[in-house]
Amino acid sequence: MSPGHHTPHRPPPKPARPPREYLRGAWPGGVVRRLTEDEGGEAVEHMVEQAARLASQIRERRESRGLRRSQLAGLTGLRPNTVGDVEDGNCWPDLRTLSLIAWALDADIELEARVPLRARGTVGRAGP
Repeated sequence: MSPGHHTPHRPPPKPARPPREYLRGAWPGGVVRRLTEDEGGEAVEHMVEQAARLASQIRERRESRGLRRSQLAGLTGLRPNTVGDVEDGNCWPDLRTLSLIAWALDADIELEARVPLRARGTVGRAGP
């Protein structure tokens, strides 16, 4: 295992609310609030950060191509409200949904190395 790798003692619970409800401020640019371990702690905080990042990238790429949500939905076979829910942080999109959107936008979904949450401190994160 690489230095700084955090292995949770137990898997986090499935988030009880949509991603946008874990932010302080507007979606997707708000600050992720600190979560208790019962809420999923750092793992769910990370999931919220990723959902916000992807939502922002999807919206930016869609708009740069001059597409409305309904047009993107038509290219993917998804319902327009599904595209809206992903962009607006109202759902936890599955890999199929993200893959279809990425395909229609000529984009890839990539995993990137990151600094572990504990090493990042509180930058970009709200306190309790």
